[in-house]
Amino acid sequence: MRFAFEPGRGLDGHHEFRLTPQGAGAAQLTHTIDATVTGRMRILWPLVIRWMHEALVGDLFDNAERAATGRIAGRPARWSPWVRLLRRLR
Repeated sequence: MRFAFEPGRGLDGHHEFRLTPQGAGAAQLTHTIDATVTGRMRILWPLVIRWMHEALVGDLFDNAERAATGRIAGRPARWSPWVRLLRRLR
């Protein structure tokens, strides 16, 4: 699935989720962003948006793995102290 960023928001490009078969009963889920930042997003992306986005994608990957396999192999994603602070401030 590919999502284009809404024009005029300061991110020009898209982000994408791709599910690639990896043999019998296995697949790899990847997420990529291909975008340039403009305007106020030059400040917002590195300070706020990127961190919140990474937390969201980490949670999404954990939930996808849990739905597909019934468990999370390894350590589940954790929100950084910065993400926890940002969520409290919203």
